[in-house]
Amino acid sequence: MSTRPNNIEAQYYQSIVQNSLQHFQIAELIANKSNASYGHAIIHVTYAIEEQIRSTFSFLKHQGFNIEEYKKLKKINSDHHFKHNMAFLITILGILLPLIQKSNIITKFINGIKVYQKLKTLKSDNSWWAKVENNRLQCIYVGMNDKIISTPGNFSKQDYLEAKKYYKNLVSNSNKIKKLINSYNTYKLKDLQKYINKKEVKEMIRTAISKIPTEQDRNKKFKSYPKG
Repeated sequence: MSTRPNNIEAQYYQSIVQNSLQHFQIAELIANKSNASYGHAIIHVTYAIEEQIRSTFSFLKHQGFNIEEYKKLKKINSDHHFKHNMAFLITILGILLPLIQKSNIITKFINGIKVYQKLKTLKSDNSWWAKVENNRLQCIYVGMNDKIISTPGNFSKQDYLEAKKYYKNLVSNSNKIKKLINSYNTYKLKDLQKYINKKEVKEMIRTAISKIPTEQDRNKKFKSYPKG
């Protein structure tokens, strides 16, 4: 595989990015109506998030990173909950990678403080990402749990604005990763690929991926909504 995307690979990647943007634009149209149904707007933000995360992995794959070697990553195209958890991971990487790239020791120290401050905010971020799939289902279906009926109309403007914020953050952090990799020349990119292909590194990645929750894991906790 070449280290840079060919025309059809680049077209596929751009199509996913465009689809993500179109979902978000639809969400904005719904949310800005006078009688807005914010639950139905949130579902499109959620799909915008899912396409954004797929675009990131499409980008990595066609930069020569052998992500297909990790079988569980195939769920990035089919498992909603897995995609949401991967989105949180990309958000973390987007925050940390630019901060740890600097070589100056003083800059590293200052950035270390920034990393610590950023990590303190990730606990609340994790709480939001953990409930995205349950919210997705509530935004599609009418459900009932303990005789309490839930509909897409239960979601507020504030809920929508929060979802929008996380989508924007994901796009920003995803772009940071893409920009960083695009800045590498061919030799530096190959060095990075060589490092990631080391047996011990691949095993670390495989172990980390194996711990990322899937829809099957989620369904053990939530049973009040249909699968979809």
